[in-house]
Amino acid sequence: MDKIHELLLNIENLVASESLNNFAPIIIASLALFLTIWQAKTQRKHNKISVKPILSGFLHQEPSHDPYPFYYFSLMNKGLGTAKIDSFAFYINDKKVSRKELNSDLENLGERYGNFLFTLGWLDAKSYISKDETLKIIDIPILDVQKPKEIFEYIQKSYNLCIKYRSLYGDKDTFGEPPKKQ
Repeated sequence: MDKIHELLLNIENLVASESLNNFAPIIIASLALFLTIWQAKTQRKHNKISVKPILSGFLHQEPSHDPYPFYYFSLMNKGLGTAKIDSFAFYINDKKVSRKELNSDLENLGERYGNFLFTLGWLDAKSYISKDETLKIIDIPILDVQKPKEIFEYIQKSYNLCIKYRSLYGDKDTFGEPPKKQ
């Protein structure tokens, strides 16, 4: 009886080791495939982050600039990738305005506070802003103004810019915020 039991154990061990030998390549190949897919997903995620555009802007006041003080608002891409513009919208006191209306508001501002010229930049949908590119959106050299501080405060308080853009991978982002719906 012990010899039969020993023979059965030997046969069982032989069958188990052959099964393991048969399945080992399948298990190793499956693990290799899983790790390759995981690595590809991780690499793609890293690539997306490494070419993400980040739009940033600032309103700048230079009162001591010669011969005249000036104010400007610049937009720049501080990210590593190109930004594809989907929409570009200016708001004055929470009302969306066209380029013509913004131009008119700046002209009226000049009439109220004195003589100044201005340059207005505008982006159309399908425009691109490359890495490290800086665009002046509003540029106002003050020529003969009685209250330059009021101009700066009015623009800072009343104007809002909202730009919807995407990376070249198609990931969407927004610079600024549209006014809250009331």
